[in-house]
Amino acid sequence: MKSLLPNESKSFLNVLFLLQILIFFVIFGPFDFFNLDLTVHKNKGDGPSYLNFSFENINSILSDHRTFGLPLILKMYMLFDQDLTYWSIFNFILFAFSINFFLYSLIRAGFNSLFSFIWCFSLLISYNLFLYFSYWTEILSIIFCLFSL
Repeated sequence: MKSLLPNESKSFLNVLFLLQILIFFVIFGPFDFFNLDLTVHKNKGDGPSYLNFSFENINSILSDHRTFGLPLILKMYMLFDQDLTYWSIFNFILFAFSINFFLYSLIRAGFNSLFSFIWCFSLLISYNLFLYFSYWTEILSIIFCLFSL
């Protein structure tokens, strides 16, 4: 069976994956290098409007000032983690997957492998993104943007 990517591109994907694992342990490991607050604030800001979104009828869904996308994702996620304890870890894994998918798509489209790797790695090590792993909309917007690109 013929491979979809050249070996050089596969090695870039493998290196990115290994770096993602390393960064995961740096952020979520027992050592708090960055002193990040990754707790989800359910009672502050926009939290209550997302968590208490009414799915009772079509009229309440369409008349709400929020779209139902994120509340629906949260409801599905809360089937497995009621207290949102692992929400930031879930966001990081989804973010890492979207970066891998983005790198794969860039390479398949014919972009330079090294340039694509550097671009995706810079997305991965952006400190500002680390601050958003426990927030509601910011990191999911970035993830869906990467998937759509």
